[in-house]
Amino acid sequence: HDEQGYGDTLQMARYLPLLKAMGGTVILCIKQALIPLFRDHPSVDEIVEWRSDGRIEIPFDSYIPMMSLPHRFRTTLDTVPADVPYITPDSEQVAHWADRLQSELFKIGIVWAGNPVQKADRKRSMTLDKMAPLFEIEGVQLYSLQKGYAEQQIRETVGADRVIDLAPELTDYLQTAAAIANLDLVITVCTSVAHLAGAMGRPTWILLAKQADWRWLQNRDDSPWYPSVRLFRQPVSGDWLALLQQVSEAVKK
Repeated sequence: HDEQGYGDTLQMARYLPLLKAMGGTVILCIKQALIPLFRDHPSVDEIVEWRSDGRIEIPFDSYIPMMSLPHRFRTTLDTVPADVPYITPDSEQVAHWADRLQSELFKIGIVWAGNPVQKADRKRSMTLDKMAPLFEIEGVQLYSLQKGYAEQQIRETVGADRVIDLAPELTDYLQTAAAIANLDLVITVCTSVAHLAGAMGRPTWILLAKQADWRWLQNRDDSPWYPSVRLFRQPVSGDWLALLQQVSEAVKK
């Protein structure tokens, strides 16, 4: 069962095939917004919705929180299950989004903020205006994958009229995954979209605070969890603008 954020569940879903290979019946207990994405997962026998009170009203013999799986499988940096994609969106939805996102331009999805409930959110999130260096790059079309409280910034930020807002159509993570499948690149802060795009094996640039979350390690621009991910780290704590200047130059290249 999941126990923390959406991104944690997406990251640890890589262990589902290992669990299934042990020979049991795998019952996955997750939040509602993730259920459509995992409905046809080959290593899941049954899905139930995670209740806010933590009760699981279905018979089971044993259980484990998903964030404990790396420990139980004795994962080291050399043994991280990193075969991607391990999450694949529905082909019909991918085709729908292919029609929706037709463009001759280089298509980039952006996310600039995570869930404010997360204790470290003030470090990992920024405001959309910090992404201004991306707005004027020629040959690029930006799409907002941002959900939650920060969605409204797209209507308040100077220059963001060049960003196409997909949020109203992203009703669950299956829709977000299908949209990502049709983008050339995802640029995001450390939030669930980073894990989703990485789990799909899509080119993904993750923007990190100088004191980043444990899973991104230190002093490296790649990730053992996601082969398709490139990490960009703040040069100075809190300095998103300098980081976005660097990212903007990388996009141009």
